[in-house]
Amino acid sequence: MTTPRPHDPRAVMDPQELARRMDAVLADAPEGAEAEFVQLDRAHSILREVLQER
Repeated sequence: MTTPRPHDPRAVMDPQELARRMDAVLADAPEGAEAEFVQLDRAHSILREVLQER
């Protein structure tokens, strides 16, 4: 059995980094539904990553 590990606050993405990454993903207007799906999926992955850090 593994022992619980304390949360490392240095590993948490700060709000500026989150904004930078989201801006990079959402900067370009997608051309078509498939491109929009890929773009939104990437943005959702970033948000999921941030929420899993908590």
